[in-house]
Amino acid sequence: MFGPVLVTPATVLPVTVDEIKEDLRIDSADKDTQIDRAIRSAVAHYEGWTGKLGISLVEQTWRVSFGRFERSMFLPLRPVHSITAVNWKDANGISDAVDSDHYLLQHDAGGASYVSFFNSYAFPSALFEKAPVSVDYVAGWPVKDGKATTPEDLKAAIRMRVQMEIDEAASVNREILKDFERELRSNYKPPRI
Repeated sequence: MFGPVLVTPATVLPVTVDEIKEDLRIDSADKDTQIDRAIRSAVAHYEGWTGKLGISLVEQTWRVSFGRFERSMFLPLRPVHSITAVNWKDANGISDAVDSDHYLLQHDAGGASYVSFFNSYAFPSALFEKAPVSVDYVAGWPVKDGKATTPEDLKAAIRMRVQMEIDEAASVNREILKDFERELRSNYKPPRI
């Protein structure tokens, strides 16, 4: 497996600038840019292939490539909602799609997700030499009515990270807030594979 690549980014952030301003009792727009940057930094801290939690906080499409077909192929970012495409390249680098009737999305008890191929599907032979198989999938909590449905404990953890960056009083109590933030995100540790 190769590192995943973001295909379609999230359309909204899990926490808005206005929500942070309300939390910090900020009325003016003077810090809007700083708050937006702090939110994006907090999201990047948790999200994506290199993020602390290895999750997608808001619905987005990712592509992961593999060196070969296997009956069960791990999808590294979660929560996974759907597989949008499975493609492969032949020895000449010509791409072809696997019909969705040949695979399904599965989740194990540990929170990991996989694309699983039915035994009746015969894997193509003579694959391209580099990363011939790719899976596109949607991961992250959905957007409803223009707002992220990211769980409230994760939103609170993001708010705390932003608060520690923006609010002077919060920076004094940084260690206490870090403990709260750690507790809020503890249910979302990456699954063990």
